Amino acid sequence: MALSLAALSGCATSAELNELVAMHRAGAEEAVIKRLGDDDVKEELRGRRDGLLWRLEAGKMLQDAGRIEASERQFRAADVRLREFDAEPIIRIGGEVGGLLSNPGARTYRGTEYDRILLECYRAWNHLTFGDLSEALVHCRRAYVRQAEALERNAERLADEQRAAKQHDLKLTELMGDPELEEAVGPTRTRVDPTYADWVNPYATWLQAVLQWIDKDYAGAEVDLRKLAGMHPDSEGVADLLREVEGGATAVVPGMTRVFFIHEAGDAPSRAEAGFVLQTPRFGYTPIVFPALIYETRQPGSFEITAPSGELIAKSETVSDFEAIVANDYEARLAGVVLRAFLSVILKEAATEALVDADRREDGRDDGWGFLAGNIYKLVSAGCDTRTWRSPSARIEVAQFLIPTDEVAQLHLLDPVGTRIASYQTEPQAAPLLFVRVRSHGAGAVSIQTATLGGSLLSTRP
Repeated sequence: MALSLAALSGCATSAELNELVAMHRAGAEEAVIKRLGDDDVKEELRGRRDGLLWRLEAGKMLQDAGRIEASERQFRAADVRLREFDAEPIIRIGGEVGGLLSNPGARTYRGTEYDRILLECYRAWNHLTFGDLSEALVHCRRAYVRQAEALERNAERLADEQRAAKQHDLKLTELMGDPELEEAVGPTRTRVDPTYADWVNPYATWLQAVLQWIDKDYAGAEVDLRKLAGMHPDSEGVADLLREVEGGATAVVPGMTRVFFIHEAGDAPSRAEAGFVLQTPRFGYTPIVFPALIYETRQPGSFEITAPSGELIAKSETVSDFEAIVANDYEARLAGVVLRAFLSVILKEAATEALVDADRREDGRDDGWGFLAGNIYKLVSAGCDTRTWRSPSARIEVAQFLIPTDEVAQLHLLDPVGTRIASYQTEPQAAPLLFVRVRSHGAGAVSIQTATLGGSLLSTRP
């Protein structure tokens, strides 16, 4: 049975999905769209084990390619899958025998807490492009609900891990203090930031504040902007926006277009295997494998926005550091990952001992095949789950400013040291509210999308 379970050692991410991610990061939007229409990809989207991950990736790739309706279909299907998972009983460590004996990558991908929150933010953008302010606000509120659910699930998970550790006479503090473990996961911890504790995503806060301001919910906008200012006390843009709202300003200004600029910069972290090998006196070598975060190095800089005259009118500032969000989630789950790895070792050692005993019972002597089979099994089944949603950006930057109606704004992409490396411009707009979303990758690929709101929003603040 142990060898059969070893055969279930799942991969991490499929080669087909790796190919799609690479095309997306290179800005090959048409190639991505064509690939998503292939029959084998459609089969993956319907799959039970990795279907959710494929839906999330496809939804984001289609969004960045400007196929918003197709993106929303994939995101809606991903949301349905997530809610099905959330309605199922919580998987306890004690009930994961199959998963502990095989590679964790063989299990169904059920999504992370930050997957759930970010999904709502992306769906809010989709509905903004449809001109549906009310539905965009619904998804902003759902992002907050997702965060509350994450905190509740985390409390249950921690209690479950403590029970499992106590049952096996293990101390999590001692496991986490292993120097080889620290060496293996240390690089991942470099991006942990307390601003993003408890699955906070400040982009959701900024987006809800802006949309509430537009929707004339001034009290709600002020509350969210104060929260945001607490998260980013050094942000000039957040402070300026808060002063405007507190000072009685309305989002709509006659004769002007207010621009909300969103820059999704760079590429999200990937995961790779890291670990070390334990050697036991009786059963030989046992690999202990953990997922480690890999941060992309070729990340773009921010944007400067100028008037046609060249006057600087705004500069984008980071509102959400997705690398830090992922790192904080990793840190919160690390003790559980370590515990599962050690429980897996215990079970695999027991399975190896059973093979050695079977070897002895066969003919009354130890021929060595049990020991050999056990160690082959441990090597084959060693691994970790390296699947993660990779099409999001590394960070989200925002800015807001006013320009005269029908005027354009110049957008200048900077490199990491602040040199302008590319320039773009907005299209002339008569609408009083314009959202501009720029998606840039480390390789220099850039796409620009806009969403406009207006008409019935023209009014003065009471």
